This record gives sequence, C-alpha cells and structure tokens, in this order.
Amino acid sequence: LKSRLASCSSQSHKFRLAHSIVPTAMPCGCTLIDPCACLAFFLTMFFWFWLGCPGGRYIEIGANTVSLGYVVDMVSLLLHSEVPSYATAWCGGKASLGTCDVTVNFPGPDTTSFMKWEDVWDQGALLPEKEWSGEWWRGNELGFIINNALFWSGIDISPQSIALGITPKQHAAIRPVMESTWNIGEPGTAKYVRAQEIVRRRVLEFLQRDEISLPDDTTALVHQILWEVGLSRNVTFEYAKDFVAVQAQVVQMGTLSQLLPTILVDSVLGSLKESIVAYIREYVPIVQDLYGAQLSSEDCSPSANCTVQAASALWDALYAAGGLSVPTTINAALGILYTVSDSDNPGPGVTYTRDEALQFYWESIRFFPPVVGFPHWTTRPTCAGLTAEQTAALQKPSGESEACPLGEEASPAGYPRVNQYMGGVREVPNVALAMSDPRKWGEDVATYRVRPLEDYESYSVGFAEMAVNNNIAGGRMNRNCPGKALALLIGATFFEEFDRSQWALAGDEIAWEGKIPFVGPFVLGKK
Repeated sequence: LKSRLASCSSQSHKFRLAHSIVPTAMPCGCTLIDPCACLAFFLTMFFWFWLGCPGGRYIEIGANTVSLGYVVDMVSLLLHSEVPSYATAWCGGKASLGTCDVTVNFPGPDTTSFMKWEDVWDQGALLPEKEWSGEWWRGNELGFIINNALFWSGIDISPQSIALGITPKQHAAIRPVMESTWNIGEPGTAKYVRAQEIVRRRVLEFLQRDEISLPDDTTALVHQILWEVGLSRNVTFEYAKDFVAVQAQVVQMGTLSQLLPTILVDSVLGSLKESIVAYIREYVPIVQDLYGAQLSSEDCSPSANCTVQAASALWDALYAAGGLSVPTTINAALGILYTVSDSDNPGPGVTYTRDEALQFYWESIRFFPPVVGFPHWTTRPTCAGLTAEQTAALQKPSGESEACPLGEEASPAGYPRVNQYMGGVREVPNVALAMSDPRKWGEDVATYRVRPLEDYESYSVGFAEMAVNNNIAGGRMNRNCPGKALALLIGATFFEEFDRSQWALAGDEIAWEGKIPFVGPFVLGKK
C-alpha cells in the first residue's frame, strides 16, 4: 500500500476509490467479507490526504463519487469553536469580513465561494435565467452540503435529488404547487389571516406545557404548524416527534454519509432510507388530493409523474427547509435568552419587547443563518457512465436540460451509480456571510442585537430574495423561498407569546457550537 501511495505525484492524479470495493480484492485486500480492511484502507487514504499527498484533494470517495477534498473541507467546519464559525472557516476570522470577498477551492477543489453581499445578490439574481438557459446546473445540494443520493432513491424520481436539484422542467412544473402550499400571501389577506390564527393557536397551546425540551419539542411544533397551514391537516404531537427523530438522523448524516464506501451504504443507511421513502409515499395521496388535477397536465419526466415529484418536494420542505430552519433559529434565540455565562453567550444581555419580537427573530436568522450557501455548477459533474462531452450535451436551453441517465445499480449499495462532484466546477454564493457583511449591516455585525426592521427587509439574502425573475418561465424558475412570510410569522408569533419571566433553565447549562444547529440540547421548565 505504501508503494502505491508513493505513486501519487500530481494534483491532477485521480485515485479511484468510489465503487471499487467489490468481491475481487483491492490492493489492501478489501473484499465484501472484509469490511474492517475496507475501513482501514479508507482511513489510510483519508489521513494521507490530510498530511498533504499531492493529488489528495481529487481522490474520488464514497458511493456517490465526491471529492475527498470536499469531504475533508466540510468536516473541517466541525472543528471551529467560534459561534458562528463561518467567518473563521472562509475568511480567517470576523475581523476580515469586510475584505473577504472570494475563497477559491473551498469547500473542495474547483469550488469558489463568494462572500461579498453584492456578489451574492447578483449571482443569485441570475439563477432563474442561467438555469433555464442551460448555462448553469443545480445538484442535489442543501447549501454547501452535497446530499446523499440514496435518500431520494426508490421513489421513482430522477434525478435522485432534493427539489433544489431537480431539472428546470421539473421545477417549473411543481413550483406553483410549492407556492400554493407555503406562500401565505400579504398581511390582511384571507390566506394570511388564516395562517395567523393557526400559528398563534398552536404556539399558545404549546406554551401551556410545563417543560420544553429543545430542539425536539420546538421542531415538532413547527412540523404541526406546517401540516395545518400548508396541507390543511392536523397531526398529533407524537406523530411530529416521530418525524423529528427521522429528520434528525438525516441531518446528522449529512456530509458524513458521503464517506461511506459502496459496501457499507445499505447496511448503515438502508433503514433510514426506507423511513424517508415511507414518508414520501404517505404524502403522494395528499398531493394527489390537493393538486392532482393541476399536476396531471405537467411533464416531470424522467420521474414517474409530477405528483410523486411534488410529494418528494414536500418531504424536502418538512425535513430541510422550513421544517429545519425555523426551529433552528427559534432554538438559537432561546439559547441567547437563557445562557447563564456572559462569556459563553453569543448575545449577552440581549432583551426585546413584545413589539420587537419580529426583529428579535430576524436577528437570529441573520446571526445564526440556517442557509449557508446557494450553489450552482458552471460545469456540471460528469454523469456516471458518460463522458464529459456527453454530460455537457445534456445542458440545453429553454428549460430542457436533462438529468443524468440512471445507470446500473452500484451493487451492493442498491441504487444507481452517481457522480456528484468529479469533473464539475462549482460556484457558491455564501448567503451566511453576506448576512454578516459589514459593508451592508454595519461594523457591529459580530454583535447580536435587535436592528431596525428596515435593515432586515433591505439586506436579507437568507430567503434567496434575489432569485426572482418573472420573465423566465412565467416566474416558475424563481428560487426565492415561497415560505418566507410563514417562517417569519411563526418566529415572530412565538416570541410575542413567549414570556421569558415564566421559564427557567432546567438541567445542564447551554452549550454552543460553531455550525448548525449552533446551540446544544437544553430544557426550559416553567417556574
């Protein structure tokens, strides 16, 4: 093995690890019946890269073929202690936020991150046009995280991706459904007033309890609200807690699941995948009931139909969009209020009046951004089984860009082989750091404080407000968050009704970390 590693001699060298774990022996003797050897081989390669072997950042790894450089860079985000740690990871510290505009080859080779507010806004504003024209491609990504394709396999959709990474044609087909489900309209409209009533009633009922266990209880509350507002259905708190348990596993696996070699994917993640598939299948008849007639005339090929495509997007919203972002920012704001030690508190001494509840919640979104990146590929990763030229030919104008064809199963992983990184060139507007650009927000961006409402309304990019172009596909390629008003309504209402004086920290002191979810588990008890 040592002699083989020594043959790595240039940054362009590719040592193929993904999908090569098969019954016939690898150089390390790894076979289907020798998982320990597989793990040892992988760890050797991992630390070989970390110690700087030339070409290491381009090693292909995992069942989904991502770059080892990408994985290690993403894992490195876990190591920073500053809260939040994004300024340290991308810019070397908060002191550099005003001059840190571009970071090259991070996270991962051939990835460029943009931090300046104007660049983030301008690139985001181009997304509807560029994706529709075929110049840009979006992958199976949630911010900077490249999702594991396994979780979207087995439900008859292609590409096997979160809705953020489906084809332009598919997105245009189901965007009106997403708008109808999550957009509550302007204040004063009948739809908005209905949402107000649901949210306030749910929050008041929730606050009747004697104890709040975070993050699970608040996440379950938001899940209940989203079901009732968006789907006109009620789910029990117990049902919501069961969902939260699955959601937490999916979120926790995140980047780390990309480390798994093909041989281990099904044994480690198979049951979690089946839980996701079960939820999506549960949503299909609901979507059919609400939007079946509307979707029947739309084309979501190569997915089975637009109903299952929309059902998959519903899962995405409940597990990752509002279903995760809203409770994350509520929990972080509560952590600010109840952290005992000022030296540990990211916002020591912060208070708010009931009339400032919306700004207080907005500041949590700004300071603890639940959305970190807004990525696209200027050159998409080479499809598994195709050449770079054949992959480039799939990019077409007028919304006709095609998904990679689903090839043979990557046995024993149990789903088609994919390449989610290699051969691609990625650009990522860093939404999180644009929300802390002192050139827009002022020199005190590292301070958690209640700011004028006008600042949040003018400078927020946290909901991809810039990704709107109603001249492209009649607005169906807009990428702004359709649930922005609902998210703000939930957060503002929670802190309007929450009486800090009635609650106290129960149990251990609050711990903070540099990345999402920012605040560790804690319990509030009613006095």
